Amino acid sequence: MISPEEFWAVALRSVLLLRYQYQLLKAMLIIPWRVRRIRDRCRELLRIVVQHAKNEQWLELQQAELFADRLDIRFSELYDGPLNPLPSKDGYKQLGYLIAESMAMRDNLVKQRGKTDDDVSEMIDALNQFGALAELWKLVRVASRFKGNSVTDSQRQLGLHAWWDCEYTPLMRLFVTFFH
Repeated sequence: MISPEEFWAVALRSVLLLRYQYQLLKAMLIIPWRVRRIRDRCRELLRIVVQHAKNEQWLELQQAELFADRLDIRFSELYDGPLNPLPSKDGYKQLGYLIAESMAMRDNLVKQRGKTDDDVSEMIDALNQFGALAELWKLVRVASRFKGNSVTDSQRQLGLHAWWDCEYTPLMRLFVTFFH
């Protein structure tokens, strides 16, 4: 039995799982009504997370902001109050959460088509030192695609080694490579 105090964690995990379905169905463009239903369900679940986060749980509030953005949900639909989080990259940098900061950097690169001032090289080095291989290869892939020549050959090689060595199963690696 889950206590009401812990239900927010279940809601957040549900959003994490539903996000992959959302991305896959959105990319396939064949079932738009199902995409809307998933997004609506995620909106409801993120409201639960935001309600919990109002009790000074900044990390959860920042997570809700990141996933709302990834699910094309305006954060103001979830919460419109005095505790609005910083944009994801800045918020995670302040909280010291390197992997999520990198996730936000990838999102910025995609949305702005690489026209950002983000220092991708520093983040790649930090992820390598931290041993975050799954995030490392995803950042190198997105940066290569949108930043082009600013990613060095050694960074591309590092990303390729991280792709093979990360904890994802081969099927998950392929899914993320083509649908993320």
